[in-house]
Amino acid sequence: MSTAMRIRQLTLQTADCETQSAFYRDLLELPVTQDDSSLTVQVGSSELRFESHAGFEGQYHVAFDVPNNQFAAAVAWLAARAAIFGAERVYHVDNWNADSVYFLDAAGNILELIARHTANTARTAAFSAASLLHISEIGLSAPNPLELSNWLEVQFGWRKYRDHSPDFVPFGDDHGVLILVANGREWFPATGVRAAPLPTQVTLEGQRSVTLNVPGLPYQISLSER
Repeated sequence: MSTAMRIRQLTLQTADCETQSAFYRDLLELPVTQDDSSLTVQVGSSELRFESHAGFEGQYHVAFDVPNNQFAAAVAWLAARAAIFGAERVYHVDNWNADSVYFLDAAGNILELIARHTANTARTAAFSAASLLHISEIGLSAPNPLELSNWLEVQFGWRKYRDHSPDFVPFGDDHGVLILVANGREWFPATGVRAAPLPTQVTLEGQRSVTLNVPGLPYQISLSER
């Protein structure tokens, strides 16, 4: 197991690669590569990959870390490119010591920029698309999030992150978190979107190479050596 949970690649599904490509490339100004059946977005040190599946319906939750000294600049950068979601516009979570802002991509996926003040991620360059550090969260829904977190701990060694409850279990550390929630739980902040198990492949940085399918759920989690 790696000493830190770092998400190297995240593979999700989408019904329309073209509109997703335009959003990430033209609005967020991130590097995008595309072929007939998928697109890959470079988000800092991570890759966000979408596979095309006609008729796919579902909304994922994904978070990108930003430098912890540039949250205000990140919000201003985002506001010029996408509609910010949520009644309070920006959110501070005391027990995580983090600031977040939420928005939707072209497929309605719930995206988040998060500045974690528990991590040393300060930067001096002016904020831009290149300032997005990496993918730091993916939401995964399950009938019993605590049971899933226990399985993950046995398989990979990471543990629950900060506070948790029966229907909300963050799993990982300050570098990366799997947000485990109960099926049907509404994604924050008051999105109206209910969590459901959606096909997801997560590749984490590790000291060994292994790929496991989560029993009974459409999730594949891999460790990959550098």
